[in-house]
Amino acid sequence: REQKTFPFQAKEFDDAQGIVRGYLSTFGNVDDGGDRVLPNAFKRTLVNKREFKQQHNLNYLFPFLWQHDEKRPIGGYLDAHEDTQGLFVALQVDLDVQQGREAYSGLKKGYIFSQSIGYDVLQSEWVKVEGKSIRDLIELRLWEGSVVTFPMNELAIVTDVKSINTKTVCGNTSGAIGPRDESW
Repeated sequence: REQKTFPFQAKEFDDAQGIVRGYLSTFGNVDDGGDRVLPNAFKRTLVNKREFKQQHNLNYLFPFLWQHDEKRPIGGYLDAHEDTQGLFVALQVDLDVQQGREAYSGLKKGYIFSQSIGYDVLQSEWVKVEGKSIRDLIELRLWEGSVVTFPMNELAIVTDVKSINTKTVCGNTSGAIGPRDESW
């Protein structure tokens, strides 16, 4: 299984339900690992996940984990679909478990700002882009999504964390982190 990480920013919070929305993966950009996820990469896995969810009367498509640790689930993905930007998801953080509360707090305060996917590559192709070899990820089997500390893809962002109190102010977390090779 491979893993790929994406930063995100939270804008609103649903303190009662822990609902978060945003991009778990984005299309077309080359990440720090030299990979580029292509549109429709998740098409078949999403069909399979929805069928499985319906057949087994489940609440979630796939699990939301803490730092890719399968022994530390902290919620689940309620819905997912591909649009022109990437894989857009709605997830629910489990606020009944300590690690879920900690992750939610980190998202809310803006010091945790990355998600990552655990996946298998079903189809890929190596191509040259501006003299560099990159791997185009054509089809992926998605296993899980995780909150993580460090991002690999700078463009996947959470666009909405649903809020009952829309007057919650979290500060500005929209600024760029900066290239990894620059000093603070």
